[in-house]
Parts: sequence; structure tokens; C-alpha cells
Amino acid sequence: MIVAASGLLGCVAVGAMFSLPVFLRPMSQNTGWSVTVISLAMTLAFLSVAFGSIAWGGLSERVHPWMIVQRVIGHPPTDQASAGFLERSVIRFV
Repeated sequence: MIVAASGLLGCVAVGAMFSLPVFLRPMSQNTGWSVTVISLAMTLAFLSVAFGSIAWGGLSERVHPWMIVQRVIGHPPTDQASAGFLERSVIRFV
């Protein structure tokens, strides 16, 4: 279920980024922003996805992905052994 929800959210996010060129002219006319500024937003979004994927892949190789997800969404591991393992692994990565 979690994998399906993640896949769906990923598709929606990428679809939103790829639909930006379709709405480029109407967005530019309605907001008064230049086409260059709106295109820059798409470029920055793709770059952040690229660098975020590199960081996520590096962390996933060193630490179990579920532990990273728990840390990112604000739910620290419940037992002391997991918390110590996560802190040592993240500090070593950084």
C-alpha cells in the first residue's frame, strides 16, 4: 500500500512538473511573470529532484530506507539501539 501511494504521488508530482510547458503562456499572461521566470522554476524543480535523488540513494545504501523516512517525517525510532545506529550512520554520511 505504501509503495502504491508513493508511486502515485511520484507520478502526480512529475506530471505536474511536465505539464508546466502546457500552461506556460496562460500562467505568464495571468500572473504577469515572464516566461523565463516560470521556466526557471521548472528547471530548479528538476535539479532539486536530481540532487535529492543522489542524496536519498547515498543515504539508502548506508541506512535502512524506513529509518530515513521515520526520521524525515518526524517519528524517531522507538528503541535506543535503532536511534543510536541511525545517528552514527547519518553522522558518518555527512
